[in-house]
Amino acid sequence: MNNQPDFQRLEQGVNTVVAELGKIPNMPVLDLAAQLRTMQENMAAQFRTIQDQFTAMQATMNQTMKSPATGRDFYKVVSSEFNNFARTYNARIYEASARLEPLRGIHNKPIPGFPRTPREITELGDGDINRLLSALGLPWEEGTLVEKKDRFNIYIGLSALA
Repeated sequence: MNNQPDFQRLEQGVNTVVAELGKIPNMPVLDLAAQLRTMQENMAAQFRTIQDQFTAMQATMNQTMKSPATGRDFYKVVSSEFNNFARTYNARIYEASARLEPLRGIHNKPIPGFPRTPREITELGDGDINRLLSALGLPWEEGTLVEKKDRFNIYIGLSALA
């Protein structure tokens, strides 16, 4: 008769299982959704802070670019780097019909009417060479047309052979 179920023990076991199953929601691991929600909210707040900081930096940079003092300095550095490359490129030109690399003006803008070839420089009149020298921040008031063209050629990196 030992093979007969003990219903009292079985009832106690079921009651124990039910009681323990009722405690499962109290487990911290099962509150994972709430933890993930909190992490997502924290990350979103940090992202908004980063966005705000980026927007503030962008506004500061825009203001700096518009500032007469610092903006000009920034453009000088950028145009200087660009112009150094152009001079190096132009120094390798030995044909009058070769394409020139144009320089940028003092505000880092392309110079309208910049000669496309060394031959076009020889065709420039006094007004054109004065405008180009002025756009580059070079003296243009003094000298003959030939002297001004020489000054321009040297400044843009052209050799005497071009």
